[in-house]
Amino acid sequence: MVDEHYQTCQSPTICGFSICWPFLAYAGIKNYLTIHSVFEHEKIFRIKITDDENDRIVNTFITETKDLIAIVKTEREYKVFHIDLDQIREDNFIKKKLLF
Repeated sequence: MVDEHYQTCQSPTICGFSICWPFLAYAGIKNYLTIHSVFEHEKIFRIKITDDENDRIVNTFITETKDLIAIVKTEREYKVFHIDLDQIREDNFIKKKLLF
């Protein structure tokens, strides 16, 4: 199996697509980030990144160390969020952290 990294995905409803074994992540409607894990195939993890309807998740990236980076465009700036994907399997919920 080969890890593939996609920089962008152009779609009116799905954006910020990224994949790195065993995870797949993408942003969908209303700033929810959807995360799938091959090892947790019976679950789909969804997290609302921001409460502001005008904010938009523009990109995501999953690192080799299984950290998900989500870039959010606001009216004034870009925000970068971090999610430790290894923590999903241990805790069964997702903690997000605003990096800057």
